[in-house]
Amino acid sequence: MIERDVILLTILVVTAVSMLAYVGELRPDAYLAITILIYFIYTSVNYGFRFRVNLKFIDASLIITFALIVGYRVYEVIK
Repeated sequence: MIERDVILLTILVVTAVSMLAYVGELRPDAYLAITILIYFIYTSVNYGFRFRVNLKFIDASLIITFALIVGYRVYEVIK
């Protein structure tokens, strides 16, 4: 069952990254932020994935990374 979840998450990430590349996005932080959002949305909808695998360290790392990306972008806009 976990394999199916990982394959579906991979398909979602590849689709999103392909769409960003298609529209010509060049910023690597945009790719990372979208990938993190997809991860959190998918694991929120599919709670069984979180239940079977201990993801607390990964979740904390990704939230910190996402906050840094957003903070940097907000700083660039305000600056």
